[in-house]
Amino acid sequence: MCIPDPIWAYRPQINFRKTEFPIQLLAGGFRGGGDLWQLRRPYGVARDSSGNTYVSDTMNHRVQRWVSMDQAGETVAGTGAPGGGLDQLKFPRGIWLEGDVLYIADSGNHRIVSWNVAAGDTSGTLVAGELGVLYDRQGQILGYESTCCRGGSGAAQLLEPFGMFVASSGDLYIADTGNDRIVHLSGGVSSVLAGLA
Repeated sequence: MCIPDPIWAYRPQINFRKTEFPIQLLAGGFRGGGDLWQLRRPYGVARDSSGNTYVSDTMNHRVQRWVSMDQAGETVAGTGAPGGGLDQLKFPRGIWLEGDVLYIADSGNHRIVSWNVAAGDTSGTLVAGELGVLYDRQGQILGYESTCCRGGSGAAQLLEPFGMFVASSGDLYIADTGNDRIVHLSGGVSSVLAGLA
């Protein structure tokens, strides 16, 4: 079982525990930082079938992968600096690994993005959330920002999502934390399952 230290703790690390062994350090350490072996406020954890561990490194705006027994991780999503481009993350929280596709609750950008980690993608794909809309002075749509998502409570919007679940059908269930609701995304159509609509 992987156990992330609570977000409010001052020891940014991920511990791996088997019931017959004491807790052992898997990633991070006693001082948070931005080096490949360090974490700053780890939040989400996922493991693949090869035993690699993925960690959303929230304050470093990236997702790290640790190959079993490695001393340092490698960045598989994000750049380490906050931003709204599809190659960037801003306060990533929950993660979900479905085969080779890593889904990330990109909380600070109010969106869910996916990255194909096996293909070595250098940018993500927008899965849920709405790109920022650019308007002229008369309120006419000029276009869409491709580098940022705007949070909100509309049908296609999210506000600080913290986690998600991908069903075997491909449907996505999102903890839309800032809106106090659970959103169901199926075939590109979103609906509110719980909380305020």
